[in-house]
Amino acid sequence: MFNDTEVGHWEVHLYRGDGASEYLQNVADVHKCTTEEWDRFYEPTNSSAFSFGVMKERREMLCIDKMDRKTNETINMKLFGPDDNSPHRRVEIMFMPN
Repeated sequence: MFNDTEVGHWEVHLYRGDGASEYLQNVADVHKCTTEEWDRFYEPTNSSAFSFGVMKERREMLCIDKMDRKTNETINMKLFGPDDNSPHRRVEIMFMPN
């Protein structure tokens, strides 16, 4: 269901804040991870290796687009900060109905 484009789509919001206020910095779409992206993943733990292999074989993992949907500029994907009460950049990944 969560990959059914007739029902909805995945959307990534990157927020930036200074501890007092926060704003939406970037909006990105997702895509099925490419072979090159799969190759950059860390090696899974022994307990996750089988599930990881199945997801890779079925191409079930989604990766975040590198370009902002609205501005078409490259997104800085570095997240930082311990919480919303200090300088931070955080991500929200949502399934949005069509």
